[in-house]
Amino acid sequence: MTLEKLQKITASVTASAVLLLFILVAIMVYQMGIINGKRAKIEELKQEIALLEEQKQHTENDIEIWLSDWKLKERANELGYIYTTDK
Repeated sequence: MTLEKLQKITASVTASAVLLLFILVAIMVYQMGIINGKRAKIEELKQEIALLEEQKQHTENDIEIWLSDWKLKERANELGYIYTTDK
């Protein structure tokens, strides 16, 4: 093999290796961007879950209050309903 042919093969192998390395780095950067975006979305969803759980707890507390006898009687009096024994 001549020296000129060996230099051409070396140059083409080097160029191919650099191109492959560039492509792999570009893919890695792209995937890291996607991963960071997904992490941000996960954090946003965790915050939303915490807010919804808090709202659920408040709603459950409100339901417990409205199911208690005194609150039902109070609301019935506000609406003008009377018991048959109240006549």
